[in-house]
Amino acid sequence: MTYRIRLGFVFLAIFLLIIFLAPFLVTVTPLEGLANAESLAFENSHFFDYQNQPIHYLQEGENPELALVLLHGFGSNALSWEALLKPLSNYGTVAAFDRPAFGLSTRGLKDSWQSNPYTPESQVAITLAMTSELKAAKTVLVGNSAGGTIALQTALARPEQFAGLILISPAVYASGGPPSWMRPLLYLPQATHVGPIIARQFAGEAGKGLLEAAWSDPNRISDQIRENYALSQKVANWDKSLWEMIRANEAQKFDPESLKALEIPVLIIAGEQDKIIPLADNEKLAQALTQAKLVRLPDCGHVPQEECPEATLATISTWLAEKAF
Repeated sequence: MTYRIRLGFVFLAIFLLIIFLAPFLVTVTPLEGLANAESLAFENSHFFDYQNQPIHYLQEGENPELALVLLHGFGSNALSWEALLKPLSNYGTVAAFDRPAFGLSTRGLKDSWQSNPYTPESQVAITLAMTSELKAAKTVLVGNSAGGTIALQTALARPEQFAGLILISPAVYASGGPPSWMRPLLYLPQATHVGPIIARQFAGEAGKGLLEAAWSDPNRISDQIRENYALSQKVANWDKSLWEMIRANEAQKFDPESLKALEIPVLIIAGEQDKIIPLADNEKLAQALTQAKLVRLPDCGHVPQEECPEATLATISTWLAEKAF
């Protein structure tokens, strides 16, 4: 073996050592000043148990005939629906729940769960559990962005349990998650060690940029809305649980025949200035679903329930009245 080849092996060994050992040299300083979820609860807060994991939701109204279950998108929480909670309670019980890793819902880590609550499959199961908790004769699922993806998955899994579906800028054809080849790497000890540091970026400029990209005009974002988004970063273990959610997430594929076979009415609301989900994706979904109605909201971005609450409420109210749930 020549000197150059031996030297090459030495450099390769050093490179591999750096790649595999360097993450362990990074100090992950524990976050301070964090609280338990119960201490941050609101007057209309409720919790229910899912496999020993607490799920938090905000409820307005109580109607045994109809319930509307609201699912927020990535990086958000139940407060995303704040402007619509009370107005929608004129139609039925309204419950907006925090998906795991967000808001005041579970921050459980591996040693505390029966099954990983952060996977798409578990989020469907939790949505079904939320529906059962309300005990209404009819239920309409309402989901924004990634919450829309989970809402659609849930309706496809148990179509007989739902009277309708409202999808607001749903991430159906652009669902997130790392590519399949990367997923095993995220479970290496090195990634587990530095994962919370990666997750903490969402409390800084990365999170701010994501929020502002969701609005057609970021100047409209009030201090209260920014504070609502910051709620998730006030709960103990938020960084570790967010990392668990990020690496458990995966892109979802929907079978065209399954979409066509879904026989419940669907309302799709799309902001015309959505910079995250193209309007063409919403149009494609509306064509794929046999009972879908698409409504485009002008001068509105990816979170119409926050940026254009009046127009969003009017659209939902008209549709609910038409369907006479």
